[in-house]
Amino acid sequence: MKKWIGRIAAGLCVIVLLICGVVFIGFRDSLPDREGSVEVSGIKEQVSLERDRQGNATITAENRYDVAFVTGYLHGQERFFQMDLSRRLAAGELSELFGSVALDSDREKRIHRFRSRATQAYQQLPQGQRALLDQYVAGVNSGVRTLGKKPFEYWLLSAEPQEWNVEDTFLVLYSMYFTLQDSQGEFEWQNHLFNKYLPPGFEEFLLPNKTEWDGALQNEAPYVPAKIPSASILKRTGEISDN
Repeated sequence: MKKWIGRIAAGLCVIVLLICGVVFIGFRDSLPDREGSVEVSGIKEQVSLERDRQGNATITAENRYDVAFVTGYLHGQERFFQMDLSRRLAAGELSELFGSVALDSDREKRIHRFRSRATQAYQQLPQGQRALLDQYVAGVNSGVRTLGKKPFEYWLLSAEPQEWNVEDTFLVLYSMYFTLQDSQGEFEWQNHLFNKYLPPGFEEFLLPNKTEWDGALQNEAPYVPAKIPSASILKRTGEISDN
């Protein structure tokens, strides 16, 4: 009996190691290129892409169109799945990846018709900006195609990455709508009530325009935390009684 248990355990270990090996190889092949040279169609001049120790990229090129292409190439290799989630969130298309569990979210998002709006926004771009965006989109798709394997997230979902389109870049921007705003307007309504009914000083303390985590832009004054409202202000709001 002990021999059979040992053999079964050994067999299971071998199977686990094989699975881990296959997953590792697939994950490794889906990683972006870090060294060497790559020949791609879509750029006019030689472009240099360098990374520092933290992985931050620096692109050096002779013209903006090549910069746009290589920027898309970089994004397609390193962040395509995250980009895919953003465009699908805005367009209400997450259920194509995750199934029925995302249907309620898709129904809520589709009322905004962001994909249609994105197409209109692209058509209204000046010709020069449209050409830059076209180069960026071509770079994204080239970057994904150049990967040894599709990003590992698609293996987990048994799905295939879909080509990036010009309107998808707008959809990524539109996805921030759901992050930065309350779909029901409750946050904005709360701020309106604060501004309307709270005395000066109290509202500034509760809703500061900036925090210590916000970086200064264009030589702005450094962050100074709002002072705690005085007792007299609190009394006028009814928060503190005379007793």
